[in-house]
Amino acid sequence: MPALPTDSPFLCAASVEAWDAWFRWRDAKRLHDVSIEDTWQRIATALAAAEPHAGRVRWLNRFVEDMAQWRVLPDERLYQLGTGTLALRSGPLHATLNAACFVSRPGTPSAFSDYGAVARSAGLALRLLDDALLLVGRTDTHVRIGIMGIADALALLGLDYASAAACDTARRFAEALDEGCRQANHELAMARGATASLRGETPLTVTRRYPSPAVRRSGVPHRWRYRSITAIDSQRRLALLANDVSDALDPLPAGRRSHRIDAPGGARLVLSPGYAATVLQHSAPIAADPAAAGDSAVWQAQLRLRAALQPQIDKPIDYPLALAASPTADLRQQVEALARQMAVATPRWPLMLAARSSAQQPTHPS
Repeated sequence: MPALPTDSPFLCAASVEAWDAWFRWRDAKRLHDVSIEDTWQRIATALAAAEPHAGRVRWLNRFVEDMAQWRVLPDERLYQLGTGTLALRSGPLHATLNAACFVSRPGTPSAFSDYGAVARSAGLALRLLDDALLLVGRTDTHVRIGIMGIADALALLGLDYASAAACDTARRFAEALDEGCRQANHELAMARGATASLRGETPLTVTRRYPSPAVRRSGVPHRWRYRSITAIDSQRRLALLANDVSDALDPLPAGRRSHRIDAPGGARLVLSPGYAATVLQHSAPIAADPAAAGDSAVWQAQLRLRAALQPQIDKPIDYPLALAASPTADLRQQVEALARQMAVATPRWPLMLAARSSAQQPTHPS
């Protein structure tokens, strides 16, 4: 593939391949999405149709802005919006925030994460999913908003993936995610109606569901729009689309990554250095190596990150760990024992990178 234009939102050719295979709208007669900007505009225009007319342009622009900054990645199925072939018959809708794109001044001693922006984007992601459900006439009480690119964010901040500082930073991302979702959950319930009741809920659930003690004391929010919102799971194809950030809470692999992309024209193998490595090669060097998470104790670091985030996440974080090879029986026992000790969910088996391969059937609009 030719070199990417300097003004392209894509940093690596592998992401262009992913967009072209899975998310780009084309049919037998026409290539509708000439650029990724066309894809974002198409999705946002369709979603904004669910908004009141007076605020439609405002929300359309906000949806486009967050997608264009790679901060919010909608459910893969929503890339069919505007094509006339959208199918959302079952299963909770997903959206994912990309932690790496909330880091400012990456690769410098003054690098920092904008947690306020994380909260705002989390709220926007919930509204985006709510609009999608309104469009298809579904009344759900559960959605799933998660996060990816944590390892890239840590590398851009100069933090070791296995460090205590990494756990603290990841926890702050989760707190901002939760805060934004709770606030938007309340606002949507007040504006569009509640769909779930607090009856039978524990005080802890009530505390996490609403944005402040003042709101809880007001007597109004004894109902909310969604019963559960946050969930972290593997979103491998969306991670590759977003300039190949790390999937969910996974560490960065050493060296270049290989992705197999199955598309109508046949399978393709594409290589990528990954998002953090691409960004850092244009910045001042920092102490942390963006691919330094490949030591023998990396699975322990993954569990520690899950333990740091889980208190702020509605669903158990139990997607498969990222390991380079199939686990032995002894390793499984060690993982399960440490998971119990940390009070986190036992990861689903098998614990193999291959279990989250990008080689899946394409879902791009056709």
